[in-house]
Amino acid sequence: MTPQKDDFPDWLSPALVKELRQGIRTRAFVATFLLLQTLLALMVMLVALSHEATPDSNTLQTINGFFWFLVCTQLLFVMPCRALGALSSEIKANTLELMTLSELSAWRIVCGKWISLTCQSLLLVVSVLPYAVIRYFLAV
Repeated sequence: MTPQKDDFPDWLSPALVKELRQGIRTRAFVATFLLLQTLLALMVMLVALSHEATPDSNTLQTINGFFWFLVCTQLLFVMPCRALGALSSEIKANTLELMTLSELSAWRIVCGKWISLTCQSLLLVVSVLPYAVIRYFLAV
């Protein structure tokens, strides 16, 4: 049997690793991610169909505006709202004591939560890049 490799290096904070694993599994993140992917796929199809029918610049500008509105809403509203409720959900679930037993300082616990949400936001940004490239080539 081959030895199993760790998925996260040892130098990463345990709070960050815990929060990344928990955060990506939450219904809020999965729903946000799937909704964004669905809307962006529909938008790319709409751009392709509208460009094929009438290459009107007003239609493309409207679709571009809606594209950036979706991306900015996710990054500037949805993800920060999740960050505001991160510690309160730990308190309600009575799992904050487990974090304090690990001898992590309060600063490292909070920092791990914020970095985890930032990494989740980066995951959303990276997942939007293919749609941005396709949209660019369809608009040209």
